[in-house]
Amino acid sequence: MVRSTVTKIFLLIFLLFPKSTALSLTLQDLIDSVKSHYPEILAALAQYEEQKFLTTSRLGAFDFQLRGVTQNFTGYPENRWQELSLESQIWNTPIKLKLAHDHGFGSFPPYYGEKNTGSEGRTKIGVYVPLLRDLLIDSARLNLKVQKLSELSAEQQLRLKKVEVFAQAAQTYWLWRSSEENRKTLDQLVNLALENNTFIRKRVEKGDAAPLELVENQKILAQRLAQRASLENIEQQSVLQLSLFYRPNGIPSIPKSLGEPWLKQAPKTLPYLQYELKALREFPDLQKLSLELQKNQIQRDFFRWNQFPYINLQLETHRYLGILPPSRTEPYEHYLGLELSFPLLNLQARNQKRALEQKISAQQWELDLKEDLLKTKFHILKTDIEKTFEQLQNAQQELEASQKLAEAERKRFQLGGSSLFLVNVRESEAAQARLKVSDLIFKFFVKEMELKLLFNDWIEKY
Repeated sequence: MVRSTVTKIFLLIFLLFPKSTALSLTLQDLIDSVKSHYPEILAALAQYEEQKFLTTSRLGAFDFQLRGVTQNFTGYPENRWQELSLESQIWNTPIKLKLAHDHGFGSFPPYYGEKNTGSEGRTKIGVYVPLLRDLLIDSARLNLKVQKLSELSAEQQLRLKKVEVFAQAAQTYWLWRSSEENRKTLDQLVNLALENNTFIRKRVEKGDAAPLELVENQKILAQRLAQRASLENIEQQSVLQLSLFYRPNGIPSIPKSLGEPWLKQAPKTLPYLQYELKALREFPDLQKLSLELQKNQIQRDFFRWNQFPYINLQLETHRYLGILPPSRTEPYEHYLGLELSFPLLNLQARNQKRALEQKISAQQWELDLKEDLLKTKFHILKTDIEKTFEQLQNAQQELEASQKLAEAERKRFQLGGSSLFLVNVRESEAAQARLKVSDLIFKFFVKEMELKLLFNDWIEKY
């Protein structure tokens, strides 16, 4: 009843989800589908593109700004003053430039003498340079550098998401293929039990075997059918999980397996497992943490410089155009000025710097630990792969011997020289050996993938 219900659900999903048009699904097909259509990867890609646009927006702090000012003075004497300026901070420097033209109309009292321009106005050029605070880093450059690091962090997040999703997809694919192979192994056992059933029934009819032998074989058949139902459940669950990753048209699809037999995909030789451990620093998770560390270091330096006085050197040159005002004898004038600002308690900058120093220290410890964990994981996986390969070779030899023994026992049974009990034992041993080989192939592929993902080796292959 349970098996019938599961089968109906499986067939219903077959109807709901579009079927793949491909005859077989390879791992390359699956990875291509994941890269193009899997939502988590597309979301990480969109976040990366978002950060790229935000980086470009930070360049707006260095844009040229056109500014206009007009002032009307009523009363006596009545006058008007206007200024049009183009201002900008030079890209990636603390230097600010200003190019302006102003014009005063009417008469100005002495205390507004700076607004009394020539008859055609006045042209002004100014350069402003901070000498202490804001010299090495200011808010505009800080925001740009931090955002660039955020963009790189989003790129690493995209890489990390690919590592995670590719690993999940590949593991689900191999689980599907191994569970399919395991179910086929039980299919063979069930067919053998059915053949035995026919053979024993004929012997019972002839009087060459006791009826209990037929009952015993029916019990064996029921056990194998129950085990096959359990493996069918695992296979159907794995194919449904796989459909979440296999999206040839952006929609979860049920794959169809007609590829190379699973046991033939067993590795023939041990893969090359020698890597430079310092290459682990390129792992996306470590790169993300390293970029966060750099962001905090830049912000710490910003607040460190903010503890110093603000001294802004101002250099300006003016040229009066047309008829000079009565107070002027030369068309040119030059200004040199200093704008000073001294923080008294400076609580914000000082304590922000201290807080960031503690955060940097914690992140450095975390970075060191993660690197050590990855090195340890590499050695564990390397050992696991080597031992799994050794186990696989032994299991293949065991499978070959078990199959020969099972076949020989069946022939002896048909000739009346063996018992049903021994046949069942030999067939079960051969089936267990086959299941063991299938499971070891699955384990080997997963462990090899996990190790190569540490060095970005597996992703580059696809």
